[in-house]
Amino acid sequence: MEAEPGEDLANSPRPMLENPGPGSDVYAASVLLLEALLGRPWPRNMPAARAIPYLRMCVPLLPPSALAALDAGLHPDPQRRPPDG
Repeated sequence: MEAEPGEDLANSPRPMLENPGPGSDVYAASVLLLEALLGRPWPRNMPAARAIPYLRMCVPLLPPSALAALDAGLHPDPQRRPPDG
């Protein structure tokens, strides 16, 4: 999967109210991974962390250890996200 930067900020996976930086890039990459797992775009007006409980039903073969990294990348507090990819 390739991601190209675009000018349409409304469709960007980065959090709307955050400045660009490593934390928001980790969030954006986590959203893109979430979308790849779900097979559909995640609504940009809904926090992506809300999808974590449903991933076990949507992707039953996904190991629980994979959810820990995704959960950390989608944390709503940018200070609590991993500092890099």
